[in-house]
Amino acid sequence: MMFGFKGRKADLIGRNAVTFQKLLQRGKENRPIKVAVVGAGMMGVGVINQMFRMPGVRVCIIADRVIDKARQAFEANGIQPRIFRF
Repeated sequence: MMFGFKGRKADLIGRNAVTFQKLLQRGKENRPIKVAVVGAGMMGVGVINQMFRMPGVRVCIIADRVIDKARQAFEANGIQPRIFRF
């Protein structure tokens, strides 16, 4: 029923390790991947909090219809946001 599962799981873990090493390298070289997030609701904030802790990744923009949610997401991670209204 689950033939080959261990091989696929090991392959997935191996790819994740390579990706993590690449992110570490980008962080050391000060070349982070810049990310914009749309939505600072419950799920969005969870993703944002994880990305702030990832080496080699920088959350640059958080967009939400409720400006206070976007501001709170930055402030919860120690960043003083600049707010732009469109």
